[in-house]
Amino acid sequence: MIIYGKEKEILKAQKRSLAAWINNTLGATLVDVENLIQRLSTGVILCKLAKCIQLKVDEVRGCYGKGEVKRRLLQSDDII
Repeated sequence: MIIYGKEKEILKAQKRSLAAWINNTLGATLVDVENLIQRLSTGVILCKLAKCIQLKVDEVRGCYGKGEVKRRLLQSDDII
């Protein structure tokens, strides 16, 4: 698929926004506009986001303190 002009600019802005959201959600710079698709295609980022969501749910339920959630999220390199 070939993308031209305005559509290419819009796609780049959407990638930039998605990369910023992922990095902000995970609390680390893991993706950028240039490597977003490649990094997402491995599934690792998706697994990290799923784990982050689960940890936040557990936090809300009172299972973990705030410091524990961040520690467990940062140690989540063994997801897959």
